[in-house]
Amino acid sequence: MNRDKVLGMIVGGAIGDALGMPVETWDSEKIFSYYPTGIHAYHQPKNHKWFSDDVESGTITDDTQLTVATIKGIIAGYGESKKQGTIEPCLREIAKEHIKAADETMDGWGKTTRESVARLKDGMSIFESGKSSNVQRGTGNGVPMKASPLGVLRASLHGTRIDPKFNQRVVDYSAMTHYSKLSAHAAVLHVNVIEKLLWDHFNHFNPKSFSAFIGDEFWFYENLDSEKGYNVSHLNDSRDQMKNRMTLIHKEFNNLKSMSLEERIEKFGDGSCYVYHSLPFAYSFFFKNHQSVDCITSTIEGGGDTDTNAKIVGEMFGALWGLDVIRNQAGWMIDGLKDYNDLLDLGNQFCDVLEIK
Repeated sequence: MNRDKVLGMIVGGAIGDALGMPVETWDSEKIFSYYPTGIHAYHQPKNHKWFSDDVESGTITDDTQLTVATIKGIIAGYGESKKQGTIEPCLREIAKEHIKAADETMDGWGKTTRESVARLKDGMSIFESGKSSNVQRGTGNGVPMKASPLGVLRASLHGTRIDPKFNQRVVDYSAMTHYSKLSAHAAVLHVNVIEKLLWDHFNHFNPKSFSAFIGDEFWFYENLDSEKGYNVSHLNDSRDQMKNRMTLIHKEFNNLKSMSLEERIEKFGDGSCYVYHSLPFAYSFFFKNHQSVDCITSTIEGGGDTDTNAKIVGEMFGALWGLDVIRNQAGWMIDGLKDYNDLLDLGNQFCDVLEIK
């Protein structure tokens, strides 16, 4: 756990976001029809659902925008959280940063996040703002796409010292915009995944053991009266269970490297914004090729919610390997990222506040 890995997580996620932005919602066939050799550079969007054709290549989207809001909220609330013994002050500051972000632009925001932040702006509690009259809402990937900074906070050791019920606070963070069990499970899982990757040394990283964590060990945390225990019983039920997909990844781990894209889509979903498809789809690409930054571009080439899927993989790769490895393997990814310097400055500020060397 060090500064280079935290910066790698932040920048790696932004790289995946910006690379995946132009082809968001496209399937693999359409992507290769436009880019026959695959994704090897930043591109401008063409006939995009949210972004105009004149958006510059290397531009980040709402995925990184709301990750930045989460980082800024943690920075603003960290001192008070230490005093109070809970990260609730961080969550309240994160809510304020979401409102500020909405005032700047909501390009790319999902309807669930838009409505929840509007309720926050009207003064609704962070514990109620995610509720919707439609109980099937709140199952998109809008929370794991922005939750990684909470993994940094937890990994810094100060997280659990400040708040012994850290995972329950992550549930609260999820429910602030997505009031569903499925989203909460995805958020807590991804935060714990980021924590573990930040503490793992790449020379000792065992992907098979890591797949066992997401497929088996993690799920023992639910409802346990322990430091890592958490409860989602108050949230809306979902038709699918994230545990089933993560267990499947562990069971199919030995087959991942030989599995075709079509087989992966059949088993883990099409990478759509439905988090039950998006998160396991992204994880499968990381596990298949966690040693190379190419795992980011191959995730995009798989199609679906390409910016979010690639952001998740990019921050996983960066958290494990660090920023220097990204620069050494693919300097063009850093050179072409428009907001690189601003993200680096914010990341260093984040590390300073959390006393990460």
